[in-house]
Amino acid sequence: WSIPEDFQARAEAFDAAQGRRAQVRLLSALDLERQITSEGATWLDRQLVGKDPPEANPQGFGGEVERALERRRRVLLRQGHATRTLDGEWRAKPDLLRTLERQEVAKVGAALANEKNLPFRVPETGQPVKGRLADSIQLASGKFAVIEGSYDFSLVPWRPALERYRGQE
Repeated sequence: WSIPEDFQARAEAFDAAQGRRAQVRLLSALDLERQITSEGATWLDRQLVGKDPPEANPQGFGGEVERALERRRRVLLRQGHATRTLDGEWRAKPDLLRTLERQEVAKVGAALANEKNLPFRVPETGQPVKGRLADSIQLASGKFAVIEGSYDFSLVPWRPALERYRGQE
């Protein structure tokens, strides 16, 4: 089963004809297979550490999600981001999502630094970042703004309000 490119438009048209309003929310820009091996914080990770794990139907896509979650658990165990208790229960480290996001941002930032021939700087949480909003980049951990300063650049979490400042200081 595949989702056609115009799915959202079709769903909105159908619901509008019925007097309803469709709401489609993108949970991840990555498919399940890429989330399983990702170095970043994925939708699967958020499900694994969430208070209410998803109740998936074992058939169809729900079954695919359950299998992907189990494979992701094994990847995180191998990477040292989780452990098994003596009774076999899987436990993620408390800062799993933040650690995975930082790891991915650092790796992508280093690669971009080579391309841009600019040093990459990771700002501390709450530290102001100055520069030109040069671009945005989609990572497993989410969308990030590329802010280019005079001497370096940073990746900061994207907010939709930033779009109107693209190309500006």
